[in-house]
Amino acid sequence: VGKSSLFNALLGTERAIVTEIAGTTRDQINEGFVVHGIPVVLSDTAGLRETTDTVESIGVERSRRAMADADLVIVVIDAAESITGEDKSVVESVKALPHVLAVNKIDKIGSAKEEADLIRDIFQNGEIIPVSAKTGRGMDELKHAIVHPFISHESGDGGFLVTDARHHDLLARSRDEILYSLELLDQKASEEFTLIGLHNALRYLGQITGETTTEDMLTRIFSTFCIGK
Repeated sequence: VGKSSLFNALLGTERAIVTEIAGTTRDQINEGFVVHGIPVVLSDTAGLRETTDTVESIGVERSRRAMADADLVIVVIDAAESITGEDKSVVESVKALPHVLAVNKIDKIGSAKEEADLIRDIFQNGEIIPVSAKTGRGMDELKHAIVHPFISHESGDGGFLVTDARHHDLLARSRDEILYSLELLDQKASEEFTLIGLHNALRYLGQITGETTTEDMLTRIFSTFCIGK
């Protein structure tokens, strides 16, 4: 179905081995890339199919375990071939999982829309993205579909994703300290008390960036403001 070709096309590099022989991928290949500022780890696994090859059978079993652990499963269907019982079985197996259906090789058929509509009529499940690993058609749409479920739509275009729990905690602490300082400003409190919160916020942010230390911040604050020591 061109699964490894699609894997390479998404990464923009020849990472996985691609041949005309079905079942080339035996073990799992992981590679990271970034989509719209969001880090993604993409895994190429053995295709889900019946096989008498012992090694490939192990790969298929590993694929099923990887699917269960994945945040999103990309099911790849060959648009140039008739829908098979095996295709239906694969899609059925991911029904309860977050998934996207990538209809590959649309460059080999006349109308991508007709093929996608046909597949939707058959499966009626999940998002369908017609793509071509060969020509690159539909790749941007597929990338968007991969990250779309994980984008915080409430944050707007200026938002960003925090993937480190420690960083998230430090940012939350910084926010609380800044809000505290703002409250003190509204209350017309003295600068000494107001700057405590700002100093703490800068200290937390410095632990993330590594660019500042407590001593650096104290030096800057006392050199900028006339505060009793």
